[in-house]
Amino acid sequence: MTDIAAPGFFTENWYNNDNVSDYGYILHENRLIGAIQMRQKKVRNNSCIVADDFKQEIKFCFNSYAPAFEESNSFGPCENLEGENCTYESFKYTPSTSLFGFKTTGKVGVYDQGGFTHTFGSSQEEFKNDIEKLKNKLRLAL
Repeated sequence: MTDIAAPGFFTENWYNNDNVSDYGYILHENRLIGAIQMRQKKVRNNSCIVADDFKQEIKFCFNSYAPAFEESNSFGPCENLEGENCTYESFKYTPSTSLFGFKTTGKVGVYDQGGFTHTFGSSQEEFKNDIEKLKNKLRLAL
């Protein structure tokens, strides 16, 4: 992800390796306005029904995404902490009322603005460092 996404999001050199003088373009063409933000939606465990005959073997059951099944509890290093005590914003749920944006239509459903978000730094190096930190804290599995 870092070898392809970072240079695409934060172009620092031209194809001939000359330095870019006008930063803030994605792939030299599209102007980046604001920061790059990643948002994750999670579905609660036990959000689906397991037949009694299989309950001993099937310990986890995640339904298809729907707002009624959405997980909003903090996880990872923030699990079992109150929101204000969590210093890792990426592991803390942000409600849709706190984020600007629109609903997004995906392959599985329609998603509101809320979720677990991470805002990346503004350079290739910061982006790569953020990705590594998220991997080390098991927020990303790449």
